[in-house]
Amino acid sequence: LLGFATREFVLERGDAGVSLTKMVNAQNALGETALIVSAMYGHEDSVGLLLDAGADVKIADEGGVTALLTACTNGNEKIARRLMEGEGNSAMIEQRGSRGETNLMSACRYGHLWMVRTLLTMGAKPNVVDNKGESALMHVCQYEQDDDDETLWLLLKAGASVDLVRPGDSYSALHMACECCHEEGVAQ
Repeated sequence: LLGFATREFVLERGDAGVSLTKMVNAQNALGETALIVSAMYGHEDSVGLLLDAGADVKIADEGGVTALLTACTNGNEKIARRLMEGEGNSAMIEQRGSRGETNLMSACRYGHLWMVRTLLTMGAKPNVVDNKGESALMHVCQYEQDDDDETLWLLLKAGASVDLVRPGDSYSALHMACECCHEEGVAQ
């Protein structure tokens, strides 16, 4: 549909400039762009077409969710890499959702080891905290996923601090690991 709409728009109007960009960046009632929806459903080809047509990767929906945060949450490394390819897009690695969560925190929370590795390789900072004062390491320790042990090692090797504590209750990643029965995490 995008290819057809783009062709038709250019043929009828004779200009693919600002108006085409407005079309690909249009937001629905939830503030989602076609790029966010394409990332949400893992449609790599659509993401590519939208980016080629001028889609803005920095636009977030009403909840502060960008296409990149969606790709990291869903563990879609190919889409995440494509979204970060453009000039200046690598700065989006630390972009935050409305709860202050980073792409790295989201990948950790949902157990996407390869996405965690990719983000750390691209410069994601493991000691950034969200609005609750929780780091990526704390996200791993709170939510039990298949590759938690490897994810913990990656974060620790990247410099994740075990000394950070959540404001209010002073819980650390170690407290969270003990509470959620992460024996391997406690041992590390």
